[in-house]
Order: sequence, then C-alpha cells, then structure tokens
Amino acid sequence: MAQKTTNGTHVSTTGVITPQPITTLTTFVEPTPPTTPAEVETFIIKGQIAINTAKTIINSCPANSGLLFAALKFGQKVAETVLDEGVKIADTVRAIGETKGSGPDVEQARADKEKLREAYNFKKNKLWRNICELDADCVAKAKAEAKANDDIPSINSALAFKNKHKESKTRLKIYQCKGKFANTILSDDIKFAKPVNATSLFANISIGTYLLPKLNINIAVANELHKIRAQIHKALSTNCDVIAGSITDDKVFQQIVDAHKKNDCRFVLMSPPCQSFSKAGSQNINRADATLIVRGMDFLEAVNDRFDGFMCENVPEFLSAHPDKINGYDTIYDYIKQRADELGCITNIDYLDADCYGTPEHHNRAIILGIKKEFIQKIIGKVPTKDNVWMFPKPDEFKITEQEGLAGIPSLEAGESDINFNRLHFTPDLNPAIAEALANTGAGQTSVTLVPDDDGELKRIALCRAHGDRPAPTITGESSHICSKTMCFPAGRCRTNGKQSDARCRTPYEILVLSGMPRDFELPEKIKIRDGKGNIWCKNGPVPESDPTAIQPDDIVVTDDEFRTMLGEHYCPTVVNRCFAQLIYQIQNKNF
Repeated sequence: MAQKTTNGTHVSTTGVITPQPITTLTTFVEPTPPTTPAEVETFIIKGQIAINTAKTIINSCPANSGLLFAALKFGQKVAETVLDEGVKIADTVRAIGETKGSGPDVEQARADKEKLREAYNFKKNKLWRNICELDADCVAKAKAEAKANDDIPSINSALAFKNKHKESKTRLKIYQCKGKFANTILSDDIKFAKPVNATSLFANISIGTYLLPKLNINIAVANELHKIRAQIHKALSTNCDVIAGSITDDKVFQQIVDAHKKNDCRFVLMSPPCQSFSKAGSQNINRADATLIVRGMDFLEAVNDRFDGFMCENVPEFLSAHPDKINGYDTIYDYIKQRADELGCITNIDYLDADCYGTPEHHNRAIILGIKKEFIQKIIGKVPTKDNVWMFPKPDEFKITEQEGLAGIPSLEAGESDINFNRLHFTPDLNPAIAEALANTGAGQTSVTLVPDDDGELKRIALCRAHGDRPAPTITGESSHICSKTMCFPAGRCRTNGKQSDARCRTPYEILVLSGMPRDFELPEKIKIRDGKGNIWCKNGPVPESDPTAIQPDDIVVTDDEFRTMLGEHYCPTVVNRCFAQLIYQIQNKNF
C-alpha cells in the first residue's frame, strides 16, 4: 500500500516503488537479441550500455518518480536478458569438459573453449572469463535480490553469490611436520665423484633442476605435459631426453620408465601441479591434476629396482589435502609416507623456505625426501632404522634481501628495457594512472587508484610495492598483473620531484635472479618472447613480428605472460641443490 508524501510522490510501505506518470519523455531502446553466436558479444555489450544508461537516469531523477520506475524496470529487464544469455554461454562452455588441470582431455577441452570464444566473437578478457563462470543458480539469486531491493542485477552481483559459496568452503591447513635437519655447514665444492643421472617429472622448463650439474648430477630424462615447455626445457638442457605428454597416458608413462632405465637414472625429482592446493589457486582438491602425485608414486614403483632416492616438492597445503581419488588415506602426507615405505624408502618431510638457503625470495614449500633403505645399508654396512634419513640442509644464519639480490641490475621504468645488460631485462607498459600511483607509493606501502575496466567502468585497484629490505614475496605466474596480491618492484631511489623510481613490475631477468638462478643466465636465442605489442624480443631487442627475420622455423615463441607463468611455477634451484649437496655429504661421510 502506498502512502502519499507532502510533495505528492508515493512511497510503497512494502519497499517497492509505485509508478507515477512519466513527466519527462524518454525512449528506452532494448538491444536486438542475437540470432547467431557471432552476435552475442555485441548484444551483451549493448545491453550493458543500456543498463548503464538506465542507472544514470535512476541516479539523476527525483525519488519515486515515474521516470525512475520506468528506468528501473527497463534496466532489470535488459539485465536479466543479458544474464540469461550469459548462462547459455557458460553452460555451453561447461559441456565441453574440464579445462583446468592437465592431460590430453583437458588440453582438447581448452582448445575447444578457445574456438567457442572466437565463434562468440568475444575478446580474451575479464568479461569473457566472468561470463564463463555464470550458472543458473547464482543468476536466479541475483535477479531475486535485485527485485527485492529495487536494484538492477549484474554479472558481478551474480558471481558474488557464487564466490560467497566458494569462500564458505574449508581452506586447506598446514600439516604439522617434524623433519630432521642437519647441523653441518656444507662446503661450496661438494659434488659426486662420478656423474649421476636423474629423472625429472612435471619438469616445467628445468628452472628447479638447472643447478644440479654443479653437483655432478645430470637430468638425463624429463617429462613435461605442455609441448612448448618441453621444447624450452630441451633448449636449456640439450643433453636431456625430454618426453612431452601427460604422465597419465600409459604410452607416455612407459616411455619415461624405459628412458629412466636406459639412462641408468638413480634419482627422481617431481613437482606435481600446485594449483589445486595453493592459496593463490582454486584449492579444489578434486581437480583432475590434484592426484598426479599418484602417478608419480606409480612411477617410483615401476622403477623400484632402479632408483636410490627421490625428492618431491609442492606448496605447504599439499600435504594436508585429501582428494577423493586417494582412498584409504587421511591426507597426501599419509599417502606418500605409506607408499614410500612400501617401496623400501625412509622419508623425511617438512617445509623449506628458499630464503633460508641463499635465495632472495620467500618461497616456502613442502619437501619430501625419500631414500632407499638398501642404499643406506650399502653405505653404513648395517640395516638402517627410521632415523637413518636423508636430512634437510642446515638453514643459513642470514637471509638475503631483495635489494641485495638485485644489486647492480640497471634501474627501469614501465615499458623500458636494457637488452645490453640482459635480453630478459624488460618490463611491460603500465596504464599511466597506475604508473603514477606506483611512483607515489613507498617501499612496503599500498595505494589505491581508479582505472577503467574492460567495460569502461572505473575500478579500484590496490597497488603494493615490496619492502626491498627483506626477501622478495613469493613470485607467482601473475607477476605482470598489477594488483595487491602481486607486489610490485620495491620503491627505488627517491628522485628530486619526490617520486619513487622503478614504478613497475619485475622483469623476467629479475624474477630468475630472485628465484636463485645465476646472474649470468642467458636465454638461448631460439627462445623468443612476444610482447603483446606486435614485437618479438630477440637477442638484439624487439623486432616487429611482421619482419621476416623476427621468427625462424625452429624458434620457440611464447608470450611474456606465458613465460612469466612458467617462471612463477618454478621450484627454487638453490633449495634443490642444497638438499642434494646434503645427501652427497652424508654419503661421503657415511652420516646416516
């Protein structure tokens, strides 16, 4: 029931606006519904423009006026139609199959999803990603809430209901471990007397194992799902037998087993995908790639008479997870421990932070070291007990700060490069508003700026600059994305105008150095990076992609974002080397 106010307007006692005669002539034009997939993107964009027009009218006209009521109803109608169209797209995408994880089926699903995006004429941007996340349930809730509150529903309001459900899930906790650490400081010249071969599973591009040759350990066999990563691995480790393909494929699995035996590999390193467990990932422990550790342990079983030890690395939350597919075990920790025991291994499990081992990056990881009992028995001459473990190396007394780690590397601003120093020392352009905000943000501080999003609406973005006087925060695969989760380069020298230098994200070269790679690292010339502005970064700098000399037939070309993702999924080579150096020391001194 409506009550009349002193100025003649009407307010509903139920909270619903009562329509009054429209006093201003306004024509509301709905976008034409799409008849083909190629028209969908245009329909949604025009729909959002119409919705924004309705919102503008609502915000500018008198309360409870007829015009406000008409604009509200129009906006709700168009928004509901846009959301319904979005659900159709999302349902079609989901019908393709799982696109997150790894394996041949997932790769095919990703390719099919990309074809679908092109058919719908969408750009590969936030709008497309958000639409793909919609479902009928969250859209229905957004519609109902909007009607109850005299509001207009949106894609964001629908996803808010979905994300609210995600946030209610129990987050993975850190498993309590009691690993055994050594108390001996290792010499820098320690190494095996004779070359020893090893196999690397889930090998990425070989960053984690890059320093092992210093210890006389050669990665003779490597397996990587993604073909382009396998190609880069081969370019960086030319003598390695790199096998591309999913370890879940029986043929690929057998190839790795055969290669391991043929090359007489004595150690196995594995770093299964962490996205299912990481705080920065989905923490969906029932994703297809969450149980790849099972395949890794199956591999150890397949070569059980041909290996002496193994090392497994993942995020801390990995150990406490309990995927449905791993039946009969409370956690992955229990699963690995029991399977390793069945294979005749004694395990040592705990967390190692790279910044405790000569690396200027905070990179905490769960590390599992397994050593064969019979291998220990040959060394110490008696039957080993559960205490005869491959120990974790002694942590350093002091940590290296990011400023110390990057000392001597030339200063850059966004969009600049110094290829004479290193061809990976370049940084992407930034939105001028973001660059200005960063220039006015001090080390360890956070600021907020407004930047237009894909839909043209202003969006608040939190910017955070690293401290610099401590190890760098964990570097992820999104190192070129400017947001509060991705800390930007520490504030540099204060200039005369009071602004801070180096207002940018880190360069790929800086990421490699912070990860523990040697400062003289050079990317092979055949690996080239596409910068997103039509250039190919070669040895002598950016070359227009249209230039016939930019790309040669056997070149490996990746985008800057793809390369950064590969770097962000590394495990620190310094930690790997310290662990194996510790094992070599124990073998040479019979210290088990």
